[in-house]
Amino acid sequence: MLALRITSTALFAGVLLFAPAAAQTSISGAPQPPSTGPGSLRPASEASFENGHFRESDIGFDVPANWKYEGTRQAVIATDETAGFTDPQTGLTVYAWLSRQTADAADIPLLLERVVANKARQREREGYRQWHARPDSVQQSSINGHAAVSAIADFESRSGTPRVECLTWIYAPERRVQFFAVMSPDQFAAFQPQFDRMARSATLP
Repeated sequence: MLALRITSTALFAGVLLFAPAAAQTSISGAPQPPSTGPGSLRPASEASFENGHFRESDIGFDVPANWKYEGTRQAVIATDETAGFTDPQTGLTVYAWLSRQTADAADIPLLLERVVANKARQREREGYRQWHARPDSVQQSSINGHAAVSAIADFESRSGTPRVECLTWIYAPERRVQFFAVMSPDQFAAFQPQFDRMARSATLP
């Protein structure tokens, strides 16, 4: 099975030599990301995708083996990264935000209580139209021993087309991961189980 590994030697003039064009595309229905700085393609020193498993340092999760790894983007915080994986059948992409932000274990429940409201404010700043989480979709759970929150949100693209976003946050004292994916309402029922399996496979330290 072909393995994709990202190392500093794959970089030339700040561009990953093997990076596919699809890695430059944005979430469907959302504003375009910048080409440099936060949101730009960047190397992830310890990232690998092999035999249907992605690992970046001490975060790992399963991805369908036939999905396309789209590379890793720098997040707003320089130490954070966002990796993307595209389903070739639907063209939908699941993103995973990989964070090194830390918190005391006692503070994590309060932090997770705020993630949906924080996301709503972020999406408004980013230009998403009428982004709002479905109240009955916000669920607290535990994923492989770590506290988690999941939600489903609705919004409109800039052309007025209805869109759905699936989100799952998992927080540990030393690491955090957030999975998110955008799709049309008619794709949601079939795609959500794949999204949930991917999120629930995540392991953090």
